[in-house]
Amino acid sequence: MPYIGNSPANVGNYQVVDDISSTFNGVLTSFALTASSLAINPAKSGQLLVSINGVLQEPDDTGTEGFKVSGSNIVFSSAPATGSTFWAVWQGQNVDIGTPSDGVVGTAQMSSAELALTGGLSLGDNVKAKFGASDDLQIYHDGSNSYINESGIGALNVRGTDLYLRNAGNEVFIGCLSDGAVYLRYDNVTKLATTSTGVNVTGSVTADGLTSDGATNYPIKWTGAGGAATGSLYGDGSSVGLFYGDSSFATGLNFTTDTLKFRTGSSERLRIDSDGLKFNGDTAAASALDDYEEGTWTPTFSGMTFTSGTVTGKYVKIGDMVTVTVYMTNATATGTPTHAMGGLPYACGGHRGSLNFATHHRAFSTAIPAGIVQSNTAQIEFLSNVANTSWVVAQLRATSSMYIHASATYYVSS
Repeated sequence: MPYIGNSPANVGNYQVVDDISSTFNGVLTSFALTASSLAINPAKSGQLLVSINGVLQEPDDTGTEGFKVSGSNIVFSSAPATGSTFWAVWQGQNVDIGTPSDGVVGTAQMSSAELALTGGLSLGDNVKAKFGASDDLQIYHDGSNSYINESGIGALNVRGTDLYLRNAGNEVFIGCLSDGAVYLRYDNVTKLATTSTGVNVTGSVTADGLTSDGATNYPIKWTGAGGAATGSLYGDGSSVGLFYGDSSFATGLNFTTDTLKFRTGSSERLRIDSDGLKFNGDTAAASALDDYEEGTWTPTFSGMTFTSGTVTGKYVKIGDMVTVTVYMTNATATGTPTHAMGGLPYACGGHRGSLNFATHHRAFSTAIPAGIVQSNTAQIEFLSNVANTSWVVAQLRATSSMYIHASATYYVSS
């Protein structure tokens, strides 16, 4: 009578268990299981066919009858006697189909399947690995190049030492080449080609508002409504600029080796170069503003000591010109009268400065005082014009309730 039922599998993992009878001693009940000297781990007792003295033993996961398995050990319900014979067969896991033979897995078997690959998969040239219900993802090699495609549309392409990213028809294209260049394309027109020597822009692309004129200065332009250029990045080999409009020195910034220029319309309004800050297109070094500083200073009076009140000063230095202010209020001093005030923040250069009083009270022994910032000194000398005939030294006397509010302007040495 022919066999009735499902056809038996012709692939499995049946293994003869190594003989353990030499360790039977009538006492031990647990023995390690190996096949070809390698430990095996049956998931259930029923996966083993076990014979003791030619009698099949009952598999029982509870361990009450026959035997059970515990990890990689077999445990008998009673100890086998010394000299008993043993043989066993492990029937394998119920989902174990073994290792497929080389070259038997093809495209049809892989389609719409999920694969877990640990050692790599070799399909040969012109053979695709496909994933997804409609072969959405394809990985293949055509004999020359390698591809990862989405439904046949190129996404990643490796050609020898070159690497490309693209969509259908190369409309969007990024290429990394073996010579170090990077290419950006749109509609098969190269926008940027960067190399070790810099950035070049060629061609003309208007679909996204980015254009280049292909000339020596290679401007990149951004276009607004109506196609008019509303911004550009410009370089002519000696300078670069970022402009509103085109590169014809419109409003924007222009950089050279040591100069930064700010422009409005067609006029230069401000530049910063190695000389300092210059205005309205002036390039003369003497016109540069190269310093600005402000702070406080403490007026000093030789031979006099202030016991109360306030005596302070402030200054502003713009370029070579210094303006100082003196503020003395309700001050009381003792000691010897003096004709000079020292402690200026900078020494006077070749041009004297003058001290102008906004107000003073009880401070001087001579009426209508004035002051001169003497050249090459850091002090102001007090003077008075007596009867409009001659200048004499004016003395700052030591007394109480003195007030001075004054300012002086002078130049420092260049």
